This record gives sequence, structure tokens and C-alpha cells, in this order.
Amino acid sequence: MTHMAKATPYNIAIDYPGLVVGEDAPTSLGQFLSNFTATPFEFFNIEYTSMEGFHQGLRYPSGSPGRIELASLSGVEAQRVGNSSPANIDGTVGIPMFEFWGGRIFNRTRDHLDIISLATRAKVFFFPDKAEEFRTSSGTVRVKDSERSGILTKVGVIESILEEIRQEIRSGKTPDNFLRAQAVMEALVSTYLRSSITGEPVFNGAGGIP
Repeated sequence: MTHMAKATPYNIAIDYPGLVVGEDAPTSLGQFLSNFTATPFEFFNIEYTSMEGFHQGLRYPSGSPGRIELASLSGVEAQRVGNSSPANIDGTVGIPMFEFWGGRIFNRTRDHLDIISLATRAKVFFFPDKAEEFRTSSGTVRVKDSERSGILTKVGVIESILEEIRQEIRSGKTPDNFLRAQAVMEALVSTYLRSSITGEPVFNGAGGIP
């Protein structure tokens, strides 16, 4: 008789040491920091149920049923709906581009990452108690592999964004500071937005997040 080898039990503390970030993380802070967790926040005057809903919603034109639906979703459902979207907002095949405030952003560029990073800050600062808990937290940020997608697929991308935010909070950055930064970004978008017909990036990519 052939005996099957016993499967090794899954242990999140061993497989993901440090400050584990995931929808099923062992701490409430780790769950909160997850893109998949339902953590309603506001960004550019629009309410989103989760960061994953915001991230995936960029695949659809502003105001479209797809983006509106994704703004209300979280977890694997947001990921599933986002992955079923057209490769490009105009349905053509080529380098994917996302729409933001009526202009286009090339996928996997610094401009794209800047917007994801700023939206993550909006979420964290929308919950002052969690921002304070994050400030006093310890351990290297570790994001579960199953929660990576698109520009955030590469190991270290989400971790870097979260670690930057933690350091900003520790250095005294407040929600008021963030709101001022968002106002600058809004002014930048309004002033320098390029025609979506040209297919050019929305931002010049030189300065990053204000």
C-alpha cells in the first residue's frame, strides 16, 4: 500500500513573518492595511469600499458602470471584476492605459504608481486610530502573495508604499498634511491634464507625489 505524504499545515506566522498584511492577517492592523479588506475611504471626492476596488477600477473609464461597480467592491470579487475588464479603456490591443480624471495614464509607469500610492495614503489617514496604530507598529511589512496584481505584482512594491507611509506618520505627517498634498495633486491634474486623444500620460512623471 502506498502512503500519501501528509500536507504541511499552513502557518501564516511562519510563511509571512513580520507585520503580515492580508485580508486574513492575524492582526486587525494587518487586515486594515490589506488592499482587499473593506475599508471605506474617500479619494478625489469619490467613495471607495477598498483599495482593490480603486486599483481595479482604473481599468474602466471614469463614470462607467464598471468603475462604479468596482468602487463598491472589495477582496477577490473586486479582483475578479477588474480582471474581466478590457485590456485598454478603448478596447484596443497594445500597452494598457488607464483613465483618471478624463486623461490617460500608461500602465506600470511612475504616474500610475504615484496615484496608487496617494490613494493608499488617503485610506490610511481616513482612519486616524489605525494610522496611530500603524505608527507604533513594529516588524517588516509583509504582503501576502495572493493579494498582488497588476503594477503591484512585484514583491516589494506594496511593502515600499506602506513603509513610506509608516515613516511619514512617525515623522509627524498628519491628515491635514495629506489633505494639502491631495489638493496640490488635484490642482496638478486640473492644470496639466492632457487630451485623452493623444494617449499621453496624465503627468510628466518627474516629480512624483507632491
